[in-house]
Order: sequence, then structure tokens, then C-alpha cells
Amino acid sequence: MHPLFSILIALGLFTRLSAGALLVMTLVIEVFVYPDAWPTHLSWAGLLLYLIGRGAGPLSLDRVLRIP
Repeated sequence: MHPLFSILIALGLFTRLSAGALLVMTLVIEVFVYPDAWPTHLSWAGLLLYLIGRGAGPLSLDRVLRIP
């Protein structure tokens, strides 16, 4: 599922949903796989939280299709 969500974010389609899924995946990897890699995961989490909060932007398929 990881490549699917990355592609959707690149297209700006279902951006908030995809960012939420990737955030959950990042948290699971941080806790169970690489617990010492928190600086990297924290930067990913920050970017994903921004997308969840603000959306994809004006040049996205979400805007064209009027998906909130």
C-alpha cells in the first residue's frame, strides 16, 4: 500500500487520507522497526501532518474534483 499512497500524494488526489495512512505507517515503523531513527521519522511526520492539516494545494486533483 505504501507506493499507492505516495502516488496519490504526488497527484494530489485523496491527499489527506493518504498522508494519514503514511503517518500511521511511519509511527508503526518508528515504534517496532527502527526506534532509534526518530529524527528522520519526526521530519516525515511533520511533513505529513502539514498535508493532513492544509491539504494538497491549488494545483491538485483534490481541488479540481472538489474533494475536501
